[in-house]
Amino acid sequence: MTKIRASARGEDCTLNFPGICSFDSLKVVLCHRNGAGAEMKSEDHDAAYGCFDCHQVLDGQAPRPSGFTREAMLDLFERGVLKTQAILRRKKLI
Repeated sequence: MTKIRASARGEDCTLNFPGICSFDSLKVVLCHRNGAGAEMKSEDHDAAYGCFDCHQVLDGQAPRPSGFTREAMLDLFERGVLKTQAILRRKKLI
């Protein structure tokens, strides 16, 4: 486990998907960008802190609620990446 991945433990979810987010900092992990290829993940510095519930939806393992579009989800993910990068800079991990 990288230092950046480990840094997610105990952090707040930066995704905050409406109607989905559990706001449970005990279940926050580093959520990588989808589409990097089969069994490949994007770089850790290009990811967001996300709770288990938001991560499930982002990865397509749980359905998006009615009215929560893919575009809205990806927009919130991009915002989450920026928030996470700010935290990683404060922690001197990037």
